[in-house]
Amino acid sequence: MSAANVVEAPVLDALAARRLVSEARNALAVADELLARLYAGRAWVALGHPDWPALCAAELPELRHLKMRRAARLERVRLLAERGASVRDVAAATGSSVGQAHADVKAVGQAAPAAAVQRADVPAHVRVAELVAASGARGLTIPQAQRRLGWSYGATSGALSRAERRGLVTRPAGLDRRGGFRPYVAATVAP
Repeated sequence: MSAANVVEAPVLDALAARRLVSEARNALAVADELLARLYAGRAWVALGHPDWPALCAAELPELRHLKMRRAARLERVRLLAERGASVRDVAAATGSSVGQAHADVKAVGQAAPAAAVQRADVPAHVRVAELVAASGARGLTIPQAQRRLGWSYGATSGALSRAERRGLVTRPAGLDRRGGFRPYVAATVAP
């Protein structure tokens, strides 16, 4: 491209620049929410892809080349993790390596133990049932609940078993396994 073909754009004034920055920030936030909604709605199934990473590669190849600031990446990770995304799914949506996605999911999950400590008066099986209910119809697997609560695997598994015996949660056979685990859903959400 020669210098003769370059069109000079007028320099923005401060007000116009602020408005444009605000619009760009809003558009990026909307994009993260739309990605989270695509994931939560299992868009890969509707579009005929075998999984979320395949959808990202085929339909949203721009995601592979993202260079996101840490704060923006962690916000996207948080939105996806809240909807039960695996580390591999997070990596596909952030353009990160699986190792970086794992570290990001861990960093996002570090805020959960403080909330768990504040509710020490509530039995563990009730807390885990509330967490599962908040996750909606997609439910949570043991490792997903474990990350959100900051508990050990055994404590999480035991609390989910107690919640299941008390009829607070269930594991419907119709839900797809994630990472080898059948997810739990709230007993009132079960199909």
